[in-house]
Amino acid sequence: MPQSPYPAAYPAGSDPAFTLGTGPAGATPATLAALGRPILHHLDPAFGTLYQETVELLQLAFETGPSPVILQGEAVVGLEAAAASLIGSGDVVLNLVSGMYGRGYGGWARRYAREVIEVEVPYDSAVPAARVAEAFRSRPDITRRQRGALRDALRHRQRPGHDRGCRGGARSAAHRRCGRFVRRHAL
Repeated sequence: MPQSPYPAAYPAGSDPAFTLGTGPAGATPATLAALGRPILHHLDPAFGTLYQETVELLQLAFETGPSPVILQGEAVVGLEAAAASLIGSGDVVLNLVSGMYGRGYGGWARRYAREVIEVEVPYDSAVPAARVAEAFRSRPDITRRQRGALRDALRHRQRPGHDRGCRGGARSAAHRRCGRFVRRHAL
């Protein structure tokens, strides 16, 4: 086999360095070993069971009656689905833009919203909280949506007594929801 003109990304036999960059990227030996295992085919009954358990967790997290749809694809598929599912024709959307994904989300939001207001900063910069607060102050008509068991469970976890009530004999509805997340996800 001919030698590559490009240097190896990682020395042979070593794990790659952790980066937050997108691919192509190296993989750890554990990841490569997992990729070598047989694939759970979508027609396998075990896959159906796993899928149903995942759907039930999502229903619990988002407090939804209808079963959510799990999309296979890269992350932007989920962002586009969120825009299509959550933005109504009368909504005013506040879109934070600090790079190409924020800009892209704005494009999806414009398909569905009455208006999109953008707070933009240079690429790879953080949007200052003060600018977000100012946008909400100056435009009280910006649509606000905030609900769900996951949000409640995460808030509940920050309260005193969380560990006592949620890991065992849960009492309140918040304790029960949080307890289910704690047990299923080892939070």
